[in-house]
Amino acid sequence: MEKKSTFDYDFDSLKNKKAMVVGDLIIDHYRFLKEKKLSPEAPVIVFTPVSEEIRAGGAANVANNLAALGFQSELFTAMGRHPKDEKFANYMSSMPFDTFSVVKTETTVKERLATSRQPLARIDSQSIDSLDKKEEEILFNEIASRLKEFSVVVFSDYAQGVLSRELVKKIINECILQKIPTVVNSKSRDYVKYECANISIFNHNEARDITGMADFDDDSIAHFLYKSLDMHPDVKEKLRMDGFVFKTAVALTRGPDGILLCSDRKNGITIHPVVDSREDEVVDVTGAGDTLTAAVAAGIVLGLDFSQQMLMGNIAASIVIKRRGTSCVSPEEINKIKEKINA
Repeated sequence: MEKKSTFDYDFDSLKNKKAMVVGDLIIDHYRFLKEKKLSPEAPVIVFTPVSEEIRAGGAANVANNLAALGFQSELFTAMGRHPKDEKFANYMSSMPFDTFSVVKTETTVKERLATSRQPLARIDSQSIDSLDKKEEEILFNEIASRLKEFSVVVFSDYAQGVLSRELVKKIINECILQKIPTVVNSKSRDYVKYECANISIFNHNEARDITGMADFDDDSIAHFLYKSLDMHPDVKEKLRMDGFVFKTAVALTRGPDGILLCSDRKNGITIHPVVDSREDEVVDVTGAGDTLTAAVAAGIVLGLDFSQQMLMGNIAASIVIKRRGTSCVSPEEINKIKEKINA
């Protein structure tokens, strides 16, 4: 039997662990086209369809990546119930994770038009309305009744209506009571609803937008978000006295500049550079944040500290940006790069 490297992450230990993803399902519907001719009617190119492909996006991509890393992964979300959504529902039933969904107006679909060489356009069909209160209650009751089965809860918030402030706060409170770590990847302007999550991940440009801090540097924005989301020190101390050490962090993803991590109210800023990747190798950054989020969640369950979680996230993201569209990384791919770094 081949001996494992001491540099390997122990992904085998995740096989008996469950990961819960709560958030916005997005369907990436790819239509691949072939150039045919220049139109005689207008200065545009006429294309003919070649093939189409459906891929999991948003929260579904996070759940898919968690499953690829070894978790028993489950997605809790909302889907449309129109006839046009049927093929998407059938696709979801084929995924390597279970899905519990309530009803929303329509399923968010990003239709991506591309040739074999390059993307051409994206057409978004989406419903950003909040869930009906009855549907939200059904979703929360299902989550609360099964929460104790899970080792980590991930919020994947694409601002498509699933994650209301009330729902998020109730789930986070339940997680704290049951000592279940929480990971957030959010594009929502209502970022304060994620107060007391263990680690919250934002794209640095989107963080500028949602905080209104367009003229501030990344350090200042990270500190602001940290102080906005960190648990009150008195509550932390009470939990510590009860035997529960609660830690909080905020991470800003910054593309080729890596990740900025804030894990302290005063001087806790650290920079985690991109690994094993050059800008000329980047094919498509679609879904890279989802993959990074899944890797961070895996790192928490594996007992890694925040800095080590950022390394694992960077490694995972460095793999998927070299592929077209949303995709997953395997434990073997991550460990291969990890060993290369430590060699």
